[in-house]
Amino acid sequence: MSSTNKDDAAASTATDESYFDLFDDDEDDADKGDIKELMKSLDALPDLPAPLPEKIERALSQSLSQIAFAANPDDETKDGLSENARASLSTESAYGHPLSVEEAEKRIPSGAGGLQWHVMLINGDPFHEDGNLKKGLNPRDFNLETKTIKPRRANLPILATDFYSSLTRVEGPDDPRFIFHGVLNGWPSLQTFEVVKIERKRNKEFVRPSEIIKGQRVWVPIWQAEVEGKQRLDPTITESGLIFRLTLRGPGYTSKGWSRKSPGFAFWYQAQLRPEPTLTYGTQMIDQMDPNAICTNVHMVAHMYARVKENAKDKLTYHSCVLLEWNHQEYCTVIEAAWLNGLAGWRGKCNFYDDMDDPVTQMYKCFPPEMVCPWLTNAAEIRAFDVESKTFDEFKGYMTKYESRDKRFWDAQYPFSHPARLTYRSKKDIAQYLVNYMRRDVSYNELKRNCQTLSADLCNFVAGKNNVKPFHPVNRIEYKNRSYLFLYDPDMYDQQDEAIQANQL
Repeated sequence: MSSTNKDDAAASTATDESYFDLFDDDEDDADKGDIKELMKSLDALPDLPAPLPEKIERALSQSLSQIAFAANPDDETKDGLSENARASLSTESAYGHPLSVEEAEKRIPSGAGGLQWHVMLINGDPFHEDGNLKKGLNPRDFNLETKTIKPRRANLPILATDFYSSLTRVEGPDDPRFIFHGVLNGWPSLQTFEVVKIERKRNKEFVRPSEIIKGQRVWVPIWQAEVEGKQRLDPTITESGLIFRLTLRGPGYTSKGWSRKSPGFAFWYQAQLRPEPTLTYGTQMIDQMDPNAICTNVHMVAHMYARVKENAKDKLTYHSCVLLEWNHQEYCTVIEAAWLNGLAGWRGKCNFYDDMDDPVTQMYKCFPPEMVCPWLTNAAEIRAFDVESKTFDEFKGYMTKYESRDKRFWDAQYPFSHPARLTYRSKKDIAQYLVNYMRRDVSYNELKRNCQTLSADLCNFVAGKNNVKPFHPVNRIEYKNRSYLFLYDPDMYDQQDEAIQANQL
């Protein structure tokens, strides 16, 4: 089930509820609690090194496939951080430098797009008057002392003036497209998007019958690329109001991975690698793995998240992961599934490392800029962590160290252990399996595809079993063993699908 942490669990306020009424109307009440905890983890961002002005300019002007902040990770700066780490930790936003038409077409070709993001569009500058926020805005997202929008907020607030100053109109054979380019709300990976939709909040006092028929509970479109865009109308706001919701769509590759060259929403943090830990993702991470490290045993681990006060959902929520032991006995590896970008968007705070409560964790310094973006609750990622524990018993000792109502874990259990029986079970092989699994299906569902279903699939696969079930009975109801996803080349399925669509088969 969803992965959250006790340190950010706090009572919700009326302000929080009004915020979710605006921006998360598609989530049910159970999900809202988890998202709130992640949001609150961003409230106390530490003072992070900002990029030099020329780096912002470089990010906005150079044509790079992923992220213009990326630099030589071995180039250490005076503060001890690599250029790559400084770029990832930067919370600078940047607007007002739209792409040329040629560059916009190159970055966002016409056709199917990638991941979509909802953005809070504020049609009022300034957003404050008489020293107070305008009605409807959440203090969590703004700094009244500096009169600025706080960086890296979950709902991606942006002023309409900044948004429109960053647009490029690209004329197509049938209709124009509108491409946004900048550094959105200080998230270094959120740079270039196609505008899909602008919506207003529905007036609850005056409900139009058409809005009810269309099921528009909270948001009503006022501009859509497929409607007004085809009529060659610009995405302007013609209605009164302060807060609108903007839908942006990334390049096509973003629905398959964090970069065009390395697809697959799976990453491996090699914390025990010397001289420095590394974090790699997607297909490129496979070649970084040690082919001589052989998996010897596989274990399922389940635990509740520590809560001083439990609600009804807390009492049913267990997180599940897999622990792998290796022949070298230098470390073990934890593998888990969770919300896409849930860790990068959560400042790299991981329960399985002692430095989780540090302002900037060692893992966070290793995230490349293209991975640093907000979490999405309908998509998944697989995470692999090399941990200090050398054996299963040592790992259980680590869990015990942090097992308390006011620490990290509660009711830790170990329901399955078995020798690894795969013929090909090196660290490199395991990395390939994880990438295959995620490239075939990137969805996340709290009942059907989550941390517990991955754990069951992986234990079945590595141990050569077919009867390992998700830990909690609720997750067993609709569980279907999908261990086969680890085995097969996703590209072969994509090619077949494309051939079928082209009537070539």
